[in-house]
Amino acid sequence: LLGKPYLALEYIHGKLEDDIQKRMILQMHDEIYNVYAQRVQGDSQLLSKMHCFWEYMLPYIDKKIGKEIKKSGSIAKYQQAVNNYKLKY
Repeated sequence: LLGKPYLALEYIHGKLEDDIQKRMILQMHDEIYNVYAQRVQGDSQLLSKMHCFWEYMLPYIDKKIGKEIKKSGSIAKYQQAVNNYKLKY
């Protein structure tokens, strides 16, 4: 479910449109990001947590964007990579 947060809906309704899948991934990302941003200290800890989050998504997203997210070394670069994912789909 971490890699495909829409899996339960697919089980009930059948194959979901890519747009719905993307929205569910981004919604889960935003919720997790906001919680970690409030609880961890420092950008490096936040990046570490969020890089782990994306490990679950890597098989299901564009490899170039996944690599960009994994290699981001600052919050600004991370947010840019996530925005590229938003724009890609």
